[in-house]
Amino acid sequence: MRAAFLGEARQIERVYCGGRMDAVAARCDLLPGIYGLADIDHLIEVEAIFSTWGMPALTAGQLAALPSLKASTATTRRSLVSAGRTLDA
Repeated sequence: MRAAFLGEARQIERVYCGGRMDAVAARCDLLPGIYGLADIDHLIEVEAIFSTWGMPALTAGQLAALPSLKASTATTRRSLVSAGRTLDA
C-alpha cells in the first residue's frame, strides 16, 4: 500500500517519533518526507494518509486529485462522503 504523511511537519515528527515513522515505513510503501496541501499533486497514487492533530481538511477538489485514497479518519471520511466517494473499509 502506498502511503504518505500529510500535515504540519513539527506535529507529525512529535507524534511519530521514537521509531514510529520507521514502523509505518516497514508496513507500507511510504513516500519520503512530510507533505502539505500544496503537495497534493505528488500524492496521486497514495492509498493511505498518516497524520495527527491538525490534519488539513481536504476539499472535494483535493479528494478528486487522490483517486486511490482509502481513508479511515473521521474528518477525511466525512470529506469523502460529501464528495460522493465511497469507502472500501
